[in-house]
Order: sequence, then structure tokens, then C-alpha cells
Amino acid sequence: MITIKELEQLLFAAFPAANATPDDRIGLLVGDACAEVRGIALALDAKVPAIEAAAAKGCNALITHHPPFWFLPKAVLREGPVEGAAVYRAAELGVSLITMHTNLDCSPAAKRLLLEPAGFTYTEPLSLPCESTDDLNALGKTVHTPQALTATPELLPSLGQLGVPQDGEPVSLRQLVSRYKETFGAVAKVWGDPDKAINILACCSGGGGCLTYRVINTKADCYVTGEVAYHEALALNGAGIALIELGHDRSELPYRDYLYRALLDAGIDESMLCLLEPQTCWWQ
Repeated sequence: MITIKELEQLLFAAFPAANATPDDRIGLLVGDACAEVRGIALALDAKVPAIEAAAAKGCNALITHHPPFWFLPKAVLREGPVEGAAVYRAAELGVSLITMHTNLDCSPAAKRLLLEPAGFTYTEPLSLPCESTDDLNALGKTVHTPQALTATPELLPSLGQLGVPQDGEPVSLRQLVSRYKETFGAVAKVWGDPDKAINILACCSGGGGCLTYRVINTKADCYVTGEVAYHEALALNGAGIALIELGHDRSELPYRDYLYRALLDAGIDESMLCLLEPQTCWWQ
């Protein structure tokens, strides 16, 4: 048997805390560090339905990619705001909440997440000739999510990737969308000419809007991410770059499998592990 704290350390061994952006919420955020682990559920989000599903399956640890809160809840009430309600319910049911967020985004596996399903190979990280929010603003690039730009320079690029076709032949935007639909089950939005040839693909899982202007400053033909804001989509379109939005959730669901595999590799018995499907999801 291992404790909740030891479980957290196994995950940090696979996805080092030092790789997370400085203001991120990672690790054990709610729970009893000394409790023995009885079962481990893995999900994308630590919301009340996932916490209740974990408890129903006999799991007292819920590991997620997204943290249950970004800012500390102003109140922790069962019927209160969603972040506080999640903390309340987790404590009530004895389910410890552990998050692996941007440290997982920066892992070597993340380089393959959105490139390989499309038939593309990683070539280099996304980058700009400037590294600070002030530099971006000086270029007229308004940064609406600056937290993703506060990491050390060597970590910044790993939050996004560039790739080229594995066989060297460009694919049309239509073909690219078809490949993503086959792998992820659906695509939320597509912007651009269906016949546009894609030679260089930029990608970032989850909310990729903060890297919009990094993409524009590359030679990418298309940007694939979970979601961006409308004005960011228009900026990409104006720069002649196609955009595929997979949906924030769908673009990051494979992270559950990465966490699952990391725990198996660390010696956790498979009978202790349980993958949870999203409790809420958009539809087409």
C-alpha cells in the first residue's frame, strides 16, 4: 500500500513539478496526504460528478489534468460555486484530488499528442523572438492569458509544437480534419479553405489562444488546438492560417492514458486504476 503523498510523488517523478508554469495549481490540492490509497480514478476534470463517480467506484484518489480551482474558492459550500462545491464534496467523500497540469503539458509525450494522429512528425517547439508579456505588448500583440507566458524561456516553447508530414507530402485541410475526427471522435470548429495544403502544422492541446501570435510568427499553414477566443481565430484567419478547434476536452482526453501508463510503469497494480469518462460534454 502507498499513501496519497507517495502517489503524488510517483506522478511528480514522471511529470516533474519544475516543468509547470510558476503560477499553476499542481500536486495534491485537496485531501489527506497520510491516507492509504484504496483506489485511483483518472479524469480530465475534478468537478463534483467526477468526484462522486470516483467514490462510487471505491477510489479515494482522483487524479486529473485540470485543477479543481485556479484561484482559491471564496467559500467552500456544498451548494455553492462549482470550485468550492468540488472541494466540499471531495472532503466529504474522502477523495483526495491530485492534479498534473502544465507539467504534463510540457512532457515529452505531449509532443506526440496532436501531431501523430494527423500523420505529422515533431520538428521544433513554437517560439517567438521575444519571451515576455511586455515584449509581446510592444509588438502590438495583446496577451489575454499571460499566465502561460510567465514560465522560464526554456519551458515556454514546450507548450506548443510544430510538425511536418511523416511521408513528406502535404495534406489538405479537409483530409486533416478527417484524420482528427477519426481519432478524437469529433471536431468542434474548422476555419479555412478545405482544399488548403498543409505542409507545416502547429498545435497545442487545451486552450491554445495564448499562443496565437506565436503561431502567426511561424510558417505554419494550420493551427490545431482545443479552443481559442473568437478574436484569436480572426487573427489567425487574417494571417492566412487555417484553424482546427477540437474542443478543449477532446484535445486533452489522451492525458488520462499518459497518467494511467505512468502509474503502471511506477508499479501501481492495474486493478487499482479506473479511467473516468467526461461527466459533461458538448455535442454536435
